Amino acid sequence: MDTYSRIIAATELVLIFPAALFMSAVIISHLQPLQYEPARAAQQIVMWYSVRYWTLWILLIGLPFAAMLTGCATLLR
Repeated sequence: MDTYSRIIAATELVLIFPAALFMSAVIISHLQPLQYEPARAAQQIVMWYSVRYWTLWILLIGLPFAAMLTGCATLLR
């Protein structure tokens, strides 16, 4: 694997991380009652995303879409 491919892979991981964090927080908050600590922290992450409207569009839709486009462009290259 050359350096260019490693940079692309690391960039795509960074672009996907906010959406993966949100989705894992949603799952964790529904697995346990909210009085226990992992579920409470996960619920705070979900609430942080939900009160800021720009996070829904940029972090949950825009960045994963950019990662998909980057991956497609890399495959076509």
